[in-house]
Amino acid sequence: MSLVPSDPLLRASYKIPNKGISDISNLRIDFKVSIQYYENYNNSERREGIFYKIENVKKINPWENYKGFIEGGSEYFNTSNILSFWDNANLSMPVFYILDINITGRYCLGIIPFKIMINNFNPECPSC
Repeated sequence: MSLVPSDPLLRASYKIPNKGISDISNLRIDFKVSIQYYENYNNSERREGIFYKIENVKKINPWENYKGFIEGGSEYFNTSNILSFWDNANLSMPVFYILDINITGRYCLGIIPFKIMINNFNPECPSC
């Protein structure tokens, strides 16, 4: 990930295995990244959304491993929140990326809907 305000970039790989006997269809992945940091002057904790993108996958066949990338440039970033981070962050304190990932789709010939929600995930904290 690059947080250069004039040219931000994110590229994250993902893999979705379909180990069932039915296809998975109409898959929608909502991917949101926030940054959590301490402000420079008052050390209060701040969390700002910096990236949001939706990926759509039409179909994953049975026993298929689907691999893809969620990537995006400035059109998917909130550059004002990135500028606020660079202007206000106390960089001697920890900075964390927080992910919210919501996946919806259907399986069993498109009959059964499902939803998977992963909220407030910190990839740098495997035990959180």
